[in-house]
Amino acid sequence: MFDPAASDPDPDAVGRDDALEQLRAGLAAQLDDHTVIGGVRGLSDDQLLSHLRRLERDRRRLDAATLEASAELAARGLPQRRTGHRPATFLAVEHHLEKTDAHRRVRLGVFCRDFTALADALRAGELTIAHVALVASVTNPRNHDALHAAQHHLIDAAQDVRFERWADDVRALARHADPDGNEPHPEHRSLTWGRTGDLLRFRGQLTGDDATTFEHLLDTHADRLFRRHRNVTTATNGELPAPTRNQLHADALVDLIRRGATTTDPKATVADITVVVPADHPALTGTTTDLDPLDPTWQACDHRGQHIAELLLTPRLCTADITPVIITVRGGEPLHVGTSQRLATPTQRRAARVRDGGCIFPGCDTGPNWCDQHHVVRPTDGGTTDPDNLASLCRTHHGTIHTNGWHMTAHGHGRFTITTPRGTTLPCQRHGRPTPPLE
Repeated sequence: MFDPAASDPDPDAVGRDDALEQLRAGLAAQLDDHTVIGGVRGLSDDQLLSHLRRLERDRRRLDAATLEASAELAARGLPQRRTGHRPATFLAVEHHLEKTDAHRRVRLGVFCRDFTALADALRAGELTIAHVALVASVTNPRNHDALHAAQHHLIDAAQDVRFERWADDVRALARHADPDGNEPHPEHRSLTWGRTGDLLRFRGQLTGDDATTFEHLLDTHADRLFRRHRNVTTATNGELPAPTRNQLHADALVDLIRRGATTTDPKATVADITVVVPADHPALTGTTTDLDPLDPTWQACDHRGQHIAELLLTPRLCTADITPVIITVRGGEPLHVGTSQRLATPTQRRAARVRDGGCIFPGCDTGPNWCDQHHVVRPTDGGTTDPDNLASLCRTHHGTIHTNGWHMTAHGHGRFTITTPRGTTLPCQRHGRPTPPLE
């Protein structure tokens, strides 16, 4: 969370938007009018429907105001000047938003600056934010002018019709205005993923021969795995049933990747994974004496700082391509590794990944594999290549720290603070674990 004192309000903006003040007053009045949660149970059917209509109208007005303010925030470049973050990252950290939601607000806010009729319709309650998002998602440079000219038609078409039917019509209009838009291009390939503990979610798309090859190899290998599981199911009299088709596809994908990783070098390990295990963990000691299950200082985690469930930990400790790193000090401080030299050694980088879990710049969620090791005190100024002088920073924030006005300070034991050009001191983060307090 950024220091609120670092963001001075604009005195000219105070009281400027009477419409927003009326909206706030209206929302407050509704909450005071015996309609808070629990109180709505006392409303009649007609009163409840009327209450929901008012809330939906106010929600749309509030969405319009939020998009407008988010776009203005981006246009001014305020987050970069104040915090070193991009607008969406700033919103996510400042307001505890999901990152995709923060990106959506900025993107749609900028879109509404161009499609002003849609923004006015949202503010007037004629459209929802989902309507605006749908138009934004199908707009590209080739059909922009046609969709921009059709704004009022789209608004009229959205009245008294279900969203799904309207969305189909908008997509059809977008395709008509861009007949080449459906043609697959190699540039359309993409793959994204995100981690939540031991769960990895990903989505992507392929085109042309790559799509055909991927589909064929995955289905073929999934069939091979099904036959293997069917034999096991038969041998165990159904004790180990075969996975579902979706599970087989997931298993096939992982298996194919593992096989491909060792094709060129049979002696190579499939992956280089670090598992961080405290010295007093039950998997090592066989006891749970005096251990708090909610205390993160003894929980096992992977190289990203994500907690590893007990069920999945013990098998990982026996895997050849996984290197356990034993934490011997409560609080998550890894053993001192490496020697002083100009560049960090692989061992020192591994220790930094374990300690920091990713970029330590406050609010950044870049993982450890995309970070540089920054010398807090430069080697030319006498700084050593020592874990206490090495901080994990992504390329963006590594460049920020080297910008005039920004300064980083090391406080020992892997603890760092950042001072902004405005003089605000920000404590650096540690992904997945509490930041050790400064002494």
